Amino acid sequence: MIGLLQRVTGARVEADGNVVAAIAPGLVVLACAQRGDTKAQARRLLNFRVLADVNGQMDVSLRNAGENFGLPA
Repeated sequence: MIGLLQRVTGARVEADGNVVAAIAPGLVVLACAQRGDTKAQARRLLNFRVLADVNGQMDVSLRNAGENFGLPA
């Protein structure tokens, strides 16, 4: 599995010229799953430290912040 995680100020998904999903500031994940990949491999994305801590340092993972975002462990 290959994943690209990007912090964005906003993003949207369009299909046939219609916006089908949109977010304000947040994270966009582009993931490529292959036959044989597992959910455990996908969950590794939750360990990337891409969120700021109270000091503004990029040192909080999605797993640590999951309670605030409703993400599974």
